[in-house]
Amino acid sequence: MRVSAASSAVFVLFTGLFAEVARAGVSVGDRGELTVSLGAGLGWRSNVYRSEIDPIGGLELAVSPRAGLTFKDSDLDLEIEGGYQLRKYLLAGQSNLDRFDTFDVGAVVDGLPDGLIGLQVKDRVALLNNPIDAFQSEDPYSSQLTNDLEAFIPIRPGAPGSALEIAVGGAFGFDEFRVAADAAGDRSYNARSAFGPQLKVDWAFFDRSSFVLEGGYEFTRWRENLVLTGDSAVDLGAFVGVPDSTAYRVRAGLVGRLSRTLSAVIVLGYGDATFDEASVFESANNDGSAETDPGAEGLAAELSGVDSLLVDTQLKLEYGVGQSLVGGYKRDFQSSFFTNFVAYDYAYARATNRLGSALGTGLEFGVRFEEFQGEVARKDIRLLARGNATYFAREWLEVGANVTWNQRASDDVEVEYDDLMVQLGAKLVY
Repeated sequence: MRVSAASSAVFVLFTGLFAEVARAGVSVGDRGELTVSLGAGLGWRSNVYRSEIDPIGGLELAVSPRAGLTFKDSDLDLEIEGGYQLRKYLLAGQSNLDRFDTFDVGAVVDGLPDGLIGLQVKDRVALLNNPIDAFQSEDPYSSQLTNDLEAFIPIRPGAPGSALEIAVGGAFGFDEFRVAADAAGDRSYNARSAFGPQLKVDWAFFDRSSFVLEGGYEFTRWRENLVLTGDSAVDLGAFVGVPDSTAYRVRAGLVGRLSRTLSAVIVLGYGDATFDEASVFESANNDGSAETDPGAEGLAAELSGVDSLLVDTQLKLEYGVGQSLVGGYKRDFQSSFFTNFVAYDYAYARATNRLGSALGTGLEFGVRFEEFQGEVARKDIRLLARGNATYFAREWLEVGANVTWNQRASDDVEVEYDDLMVQLGAKLVY
């Protein structure tokens, strides 16, 4: 329900560099399992600052350790996973791109998974960094410190073995958005809290298929509703308004297998959001230096027409071990840290293949149409194409290569870019 400031940032070392493969970890006690991996590699990027004008290439070294722990018994399922990434740029003049603070940590707890009443908790904390067009800055990144927490009480009539689960709970999220440092060295741009109740229903009417129903209400509150742009000469003026909002979503559909090799997701829904202009005007009145009329054209922008239609569909064909074709389409809307919201359509296709026991390959293509509405209004098209190959040299060693192309086209030329990445690396798995 929330958009990432670093929406195209990757945490795991070279996403897509290694083909997916199941690995057994190390037993911890009778019911636990520990997995540890260390990835390292070199990557060349054609546009390290993601600038459309005079792009600059760069060579980076990345090291990414990860660890995960699972524990399962009749009363508790527990999963904990975390990782850290160190990224060092090797060419002269690009040390400002170095990053040693990217991480994520997540946990999933499922208490009494077969009981009449249980407890489900999911949390993730991460710091993500995404390069921006600010090559002279000491901090040429937009960064997002995020915490997403969900908690539910599932009710299973007729448990154990119930086909119906009704989960009632809520979600809380916190995000701090950071940009290139200002003259005083401050990187904090704004912060947001989002919270509200949620309901999930899962009815497994067949062994391999379920009817799902989800509903949720979300209140979004910003630390600052009037944010300094840093340039009074721009069209928006010295400040941009980001109103508080209230949103809801309701979805329903089918998830499951159509045959032994074919599975599908078909979920449709409706959502809406309202934006509180008064929260922006109140901030303006409380700040004598702010524009008295952030009036800002666009503050009243809200969802209309197909913007409220929610779609999540996917078709997956598994035709062998490690071999699959996946295609999907998603339509949704998200709050944005620099305007009211973004409505998007995303279509994608992925293919994975295994050539014998030692070689895996993967292909991916995605296109995302975005329409930002609010005081900042623009339309973007984002394209992704990726191919990878992985050689499984040993049970504990993988060597891979990856080529990725990212493009953002927009009616605001200042945010457009093309970025080609070529990456080589290895991963040790324990």
